[in-house]
Amino acid sequence: VIQNLVLIAIDSIGAALAFTAWGYFEGGRKVQDEIIAMLHYIAHRGCAIVTTNHFVYWRGEPSPSLGKRWIKAVDFRYLLCKLSDSNYYMQLISPSDHKIIDNKAFYKISNKGIDSVTDELDMVQTQYTEAVITQNWNTIQQIYAIE
Repeated sequence: VIQNLVLIAIDSIGAALAFTAWGYFEGGRKVQDEIIAMLHYIAHRGCAIVTTNHFVYWRGEPSPSLGKRWIKAVDFRYLLCKLSDSNYYMQLISPSDHKIIDNKAFYKISNKGIDSVTDELDMVQTQYTEAVITQNWNTIQQIYAIE
């Protein structure tokens, strides 16, 4: 059966395995390890595995919601962000230090599918919107840091 699979998408691995984080030392880690091993087994037989997960802030740094075990379980990470003007961008997260790499790929989703944002006007508007969101995000983080 595995040789016929080309893609498995799990949305969201963090939500699906949230119960294992609470009972990490009471069997939750074993469940996570078994699922990671199974996904690696399938991936090594030619099937692409795509999972979504969310970040949480742990000790002031963004971290995968399922904790340390998932830091080394994933080969490539991308941060996907939605901007308020129906445009999006994607950034690679460095596999070595898990920091977000500055280069961004802007795109939009339409009824035609996923389109690269290459039009100069769209690109400038998208970058402006992203800058406003980033500025506001830093303000929000400062407010929560004060409390």
